[in-house]
Amino acid sequence: MVFGNASAWSTGLRDVHEEVMAAILRVWPRVTRHFSPTADEDSITDQLVLEIQRDVEGRQKWLIQREHELFATDSKGKVITKPAIDIVIFFTLEQRLYLAYECKRLRVVFSSGFRHLADRYVDEGMMRFLVGKYAPGLLFGTMLGYVMDSNVDSAFQNVCDAICQREVTLCCNKTVETLSAAGAMKRMRTVHNIKKLGESPFTMHHGLLPLAGC
Repeated sequence: MVFGNASAWSTGLRDVHEEVMAAILRVWPRVTRHFSPTADEDSITDQLVLEIQRDVEGRQKWLIQREHELFATDSKGKVITKPAIDIVIFFTLEQRLYLAYECKRLRVVFSSGFRHLADRYVDEGMMRFLVGKYAPGLLFGTMLGYVMDSNVDSAFQNVCDAICQREVTLCCNKTVETLSAAGAMKRMRTVHNIKKLGESPFTMHHGLLPLAGC
C-alpha cells in the first residue's frame, strides 16, 4: 500500500528534498577533507551524516539517522526487519513519511585496477528501492554517488549507460532526465513504473559528488 499520494510527493516533500540536497552541498567540503580516493563508502557516509547533524539549518528542521532499519510484518503480524537505509531524514512526527538516501562509490581504483562501479550503483542501490527493500510504500528515493576520482562527467555517463542497459528491469518510463547542476553536484532523475505502487510511478533523484575539487 502506498502511503500518501503522488500530488503530495510532487510538492511539499520534494521541497524538503531540495533543502536536504542544499545542506549536503554546504557540508560536502567539510566531509571530503577527511578522505582520500581509496576511502570506504561507510566512512564517507558516517562523516556526511555527522556534518548534516552539525549544520544549523538542517538540525533545526530534521531528524537525521544513519543506517535506519525498517520494520514490516508477515501474514501473522510477526516483525520482519528490512535492510538498513544509509541515510533517512524525518521531517514530521509521522514516521511513515521520510526521505531515504542510498550512497554508493563510483570510479574507484582498487589494487586490482579501476572500476566505475555503475553496475553496483544500479543493482545494489536503485533496485533495492524498486523491489521495496528501501522506502516501501513511498514514491520517492534518492541515490548519492561519491565520485572517487572526481570525474563527475564520466561517472554521470557510466550511470546513464548502466541504467539504459537495464531499462526493462528498472521499469523506466522515460530516458534519464538531466537536472540542473547544483554546485559541484551533477544531478539526474529517473521515473519507474512499478506495479506494486499502482498508478503512481516511483521517482528517483540522483546526485553525483566529486571527492575533490569542491
